[in-house]
Amino acid sequence: LLYNPRLQTFVSGNAPVPNKVCSWILGKPVAPLVTVKPYTVKSTLNQHGGRSNFGMTEGLQTPDYLQLQERPCELRVKYRTHGWFIYRRSDDGNLGTEREEESVG
Repeated sequence: LLYNPRLQTFVSGNAPVPNKVCSWILGKPVAPLVTVKPYTVKSTLNQHGGRSNFGMTEGLQTPDYLQLQERPCELRVKYRTHGWFIYRRSDDGNLGTEREEESVG
C-alpha cells in the first residue's frame, strides 16, 4: 500500500483503500468497523490486466466491499468485483501490505 498525500489516504494503484481498512491497518480494532455501507462503483483492471491493484474508479470512490474478516495479524476484505484481498499491519510502524488472495478451484 502507498499513502497519497493529495487524497490523504492509503491507495491501491490509483484508488483509495476503504476507510475501514485504513483504520484497521493503523491499529483500530475491527469491532467498531463492522457496519458496512454499500457503494456503487465502476472499476477497471490495471494497465497490466491484473487485479492485484484496483484500477482507477470513477470519482475515485472506494471499491464496493461485501465482507470484512479479521484473522490473527490480518484483515480479509471481499470486494464485489475484485474478490478477496488480505491486508496486514506493519510491525515497524510503516504502511501495511495488501495482497490478493489466491482463488481456490
